[in-house]
Amino acid sequence: MCFLAPSVVGVEVYSSETGGRVRKEHELGNDFSLPDRLPGVFFNGCLHYLTHKPSIAVVDTEGNARRNIPVPVPGEQWFGFIQLSQGRLHYANFEVDHEDEVVRLVVYVLGDYDRQQWTLKHTAEASHVVGSHGLYEPGWVSYINLGEKFEWVAIHPDLNMIFYTVEWDKTLMSYDMDRRQVQEICILGEDTRETYLPYVPLFSESQALHT
Repeated sequence: MCFLAPSVVGVEVYSSETGGRVRKEHELGNDFSLPDRLPGVFFNGCLHYLTHKPSIAVVDTEGNARRNIPVPVPGEQWFGFIQLSQGRLHYANFEVDHEDEVVRLVVYVLGDYDRQQWTLKHTAEASHVVGSHGLYEPGWVSYINLGEKFEWVAIHPDLNMIFYTVEWDKTLMSYDMDRRQVQEICILGEDTRETYLPYVPLFSESQALHT
């Protein structure tokens, strides 16, 4: 992607057949810009990017804009996160529940892609997900310091599990949505780059499957 203060001005498409790149000016308007460090998702033959609007911009492999999908929870302070899991597009974010005076983690799945219909998959109080690390203080939205001390990492490609980092030392955590269980995995370190890609093995290239 090509950036200009900080709007996206074009797309470079790499062809594995020709080994070259083709650059094309984008068609999404001057207000199309991407949050820092959030990865795109390749799904249904297109690239999906969470934008500042916030919405999900869909661009095909030729660089043509295909659609713009509204997100279910724009978020009052924080950018959401998109990821492909179990064959469907997922969207996670935090939202303020003004009635109960709490902040909640919400996870949606795009059940009907053509109609752009989101279904709420999971919700949990943010204090349960990150409260033990001091990002949450009791009381009416004295809020979680999500902007500085929380980073999305990934949603597991096959399981109902979210990975994220907390605190300045970037402690890697997992949250099992089925068991509602939080686990500390390791400390990545404050100098860790904040762009993460989940590893998905390509079994078709495994020699063990061809012997």
